[in-house]
Amino acid sequence: MLAYSGDARVVPGLVHGFLLLYIATNGVLYFVDESLFESPYFYVPLVIFDTFSIAASLSLTPQVGADFYLACFFTIFLCCICHDFRGLIGIALLAPLLYGYAVFQTTEVYDPSIFLRIPFPSVIALFYGYFVQVERLQKTLDERREQLLQQEQAQERLQRQLPQVAILHEIDLAINSTLDLRTLLNLLLEKIEIYPPYPSASAVRLLVRETGAMEPVVCRNLDEEMWKSRSEAEEKLARMVAQKKEPCSVRDIRADKEILDSELTVSQGLVSFLGIPLIAKGEIVGVLSIYTEEEHEFSQEEIRFLNAIGADAAIAIHNAGLYEKTRRQAIELEKASKVRDRFLGVMSHELRTPLAAMVGYTGLVRDKLLGEINQKQEEALEKVLARGKDLLEMITSILYATTIGAGTIKVEKAEINLKDFLEEIKSVYTVPLGKDIQLNWEYGSELPLIQSDRLKLKHILQNLINNAIRFTEEGSVTVSVGYVPERRIVQFKVSDTGIGIPKNALPIIFEIFRQVDSSETRPHVGVGLGLYIVKTFTQLLGGGIEVESEPGKGSTFIVTLPIDVAPRVEGRAKKRILAVEDRPDLLDLLRQALEILGYEVMLATDGEEAVRMATASLPDLIVMDIVLPKMDGLEAASRIRKNPVTRSIPILAVTALAMPGDKDRCLASGCDDYIAKPFTVNELNAAITRLSNKEFGGTKPKVSSHGSL
Repeated sequence: MLAYSGDARVVPGLVHGFLLLYIATNGVLYFVDESLFESPYFYVPLVIFDTFSIAASLSLTPQVGADFYLACFFTIFLCCICHDFRGLIGIALLAPLLYGYAVFQTTEVYDPSIFLRIPFPSVIALFYGYFVQVERLQKTLDERREQLLQQEQAQERLQRQLPQVAILHEIDLAINSTLDLRTLLNLLLEKIEIYPPYPSASAVRLLVRETGAMEPVVCRNLDEEMWKSRSEAEEKLARMVAQKKEPCSVRDIRADKEILDSELTVSQGLVSFLGIPLIAKGEIVGVLSIYTEEEHEFSQEEIRFLNAIGADAAIAIHNAGLYEKTRRQAIELEKASKVRDRFLGVMSHELRTPLAAMVGYTGLVRDKLLGEINQKQEEALEKVLARGKDLLEMITSILYATTIGAGTIKVEKAEINLKDFLEEIKSVYTVPLGKDIQLNWEYGSELPLIQSDRLKLKHILQNLINNAIRFTEEGSVTVSVGYVPERRIVQFKVSDTGIGIPKNALPIIFEIFRQVDSSETRPHVGVGLGLYIVKTFTQLLGGGIEVESEPGKGSTFIVTLPIDVAPRVEGRAKKRILAVEDRPDLLDLLRQALEILGYEVMLATDGEEAVRMATASLPDLIVMDIVLPKMDGLEAASRIRKNPVTRSIPILAVTALAMPGDKDRCLASGCDDYIAKPFTVNELNAAITRLSNKEFGGTKPKVSSHGSL
């Protein structure tokens, strides 16, 4: 283009020189080190040089328009933003064609230099495009090389960490395999010993929160006695770690003036130290100390790994502490429970025993079994018996509520002849009720034998009946029982025409210590335990209780129990009974009651005498107290059962021990049945009848419901 410019200044020598310079400068690029192309300072001079060359050409070739240089710069721009070789080839082909088309459309006089300018954009495209693509490719290769390097480094780190992860997993399994603190810590130190830098000694101190002391617990490869008694410096190190709550290392503890004279470190030859804080839930629980016999600089990787072990160990120590605390609490609760049970057992016995004598003799006098009495005496005795019955009910309710609250009450199922059971309860209410009340009983004769807890079922019905009588001044109380074989349920209903219950009080009447009227001027006695116990017992038997009531018209309580029907078994009646009781008043009362029932009675006052008389006389039945001198009733029953001569004699336990578990102990020792003092003559007769599996022959004796023993 310079040769055809027509400028007098442009001689052939200048053109040839410029051409040679341009070719030489571009040729040099092929011999430049490739690293130079990676430098951002390489392209700035290149662009300046090319710009200067184009500007010089522009000034020397005035016939070349600005459109040519714009085409060149635009081609360079397209080459710089092109991402692949296919695009570059496209630019190299299209650039001259488009430029030539534009030139021929706008130029009327054709200059021979046009044919030199038309292919020039193609040359520029190939030249600059080549360098751009080379640079882009180099950048891509560098990025891939960097990625491969990072992958290799990650793989190397993973290979280094695999043994650590395996050790960490093994330690985690070991320390979480036990909740015993000392075993846990010994396992921890044992596992740490196999990890580089292979500590020559290790120890654990735990923080005592009450005193703030760092208590030495376990150590490994240390003189334990010296460590626990003469390790002030070691304890100081542990305190330093605990205060900072972060790992602390000492490259050479021998150079530390405060530790230099430590007898432990000197005698054991300890050099380097690393302390790991044991932190659980943000609180320091102790310090793990690691020592080496050779000087060692703990790396960050080692510290991180050992700190991870310490974190797992701290959680395990925390859990072990909670377990130990819970275990101690359980032991204390068990001790307290045993003390409570013993206390309640003694209270039950001591309260029921005098009450049994008082109510029993009063009942015999009231029923004129010890002689005639006048009307006023009979009324006075009736009041005594009624208050005695209230007192017994209150004692029983309090003891039941206590055992329910402790969760120690159990269901003790046995066979129950439902008809005989109801007859037994009915006999308790045969005397006048002292009110203008009609007590009605509605149940069929085809009631089944069932499996249930006799004492709890009896308590449920008697409590509901007593409540109905208490809150009814006139009218009637109706007890109805129905068996629904299709649903295998028995339904007990106790209805009254009493004062009723307000609707807003219905949700709370089954709560403990709750009464509809809790004022000090309420007309009815009670402590608010009866219905709470009724509901609890009903639920224990697998049933439910409902209530329907209307103030001023009365209430109906409905108890529904699922039942297991038991087969009927025939038995034989017993005639001679051995009565065993250590208190003379109660023994005499028991003798009179059994004689009234028509039995021949033999008497014994202690367990040893009962065993001898049972072996010698072979009675048909033994009625025996449990708290006896010389040998208690449980041991006596056990010996009678072990003797082949007496093992088949039925034994009825009669005792003031009426706490949950007492019946189990009686039955486990060899007794066949159990009734708690005080009990009525009819209850005694019912228990004897159960053991003989048939009603006592003849007419039932006329005995008051208050004729208690």
